[in-house]
Amino acid sequence: MRCLILLCFACARLILSAEEPSVDPAPVEPTLENMQLAAPKKACQLPDCVEESSGLVKSHKYKDHDVFWTLSDSGGKEVLYAVTSEGKLLREVGIPASKNKDWEDLSMDASGRLIIADIGDNGRKRDHIVLYRLSEPDALDPKSEAQKPEVFKYKYPEADGAHDAEALIINGECGYLFTKGMLETRCYKLPLPEKAPKDPVAVEFVASTDAVTAVTGAALSDDGKRLALVTYISIQVFDRPAKEEKPHPLFTVPRRSRLAWLGQTEAVAWDKNDLVLTTEGGAVYRVKDAGAPPKD
Repeated sequence: MRCLILLCFACARLILSAEEPSVDPAPVEPTLENMQLAAPKKACQLPDCVEESSGLVKSHKYKDHDVFWTLSDSGGKEVLYAVTSEGKLLREVGIPASKNKDWEDLSMDASGRLIIADIGDNGRKRDHIVLYRLSEPDALDPKSEAQKPEVFKYKYPEADGAHDAEALIINGECGYLFTKGMLETRCYKLPLPEKAPKDPVAVEFVASTDAVTAVTGAALSDDGKRLALVTYISIQVFDRPAKEEKPHPLFTVPRRSRLAWLGQTEAVAWDKNDLVLTTEGGAVYRVKDAGAPPKD
């Protein structure tokens, strides 16, 4: 794992250094601007029961309260943890009829339903991946229980083969998954209809990039205009296209970024205009005003 992280760090340094302004007098395309985000500041430490935080999302049910949901990755309990941004544990909620094969991200749809992304696959051997969808549990009542989730199964196109992935966002009636490739990040669309199909559904390829690799977490802003991607050593915020086009402009839009070694950064969530990040070691960081529009 240490070698993997060092390799990721080296690759990212090369990528980011390649994006520095050129001395060539030729004009630089505005889509290649790489404006700096504010430096992340450590806010707190998660409670010890959250062994390896790998997904994070702010509550929709408690919009006016300081409530986030997080989870642990492969080998962890089938549990969601309600926490505050100051690291206080509100409660643990067991998720019935689920299996934590490799839970890697946590998101929420427009109806306030949580989506647990069981999409990790270090060996790239899984024949299908899984999303669990359920109504947001009660974060304050210790006697309440979570509902049985709906189970959505997916498989990659046969020609693409299996992928390791740790990042998922929900937009409309679809999920968008970002693979954790060392040389390339691929984005796939995962349909989320009102009724889960019995059999695995094929995902649809959307776009790819080699400018941001080894993605470990993703989050979409509440207004749908900002996409945050994190890696072990960087934070990227993209201006999401207003509508889908082909080829999809997802990775060719203006963005802000920050090279930041915080530990094994695994999760990211929006908190109004800020970003909140967690690491596998349980540290919580905040990036102020990450959703500010790019400068002209």
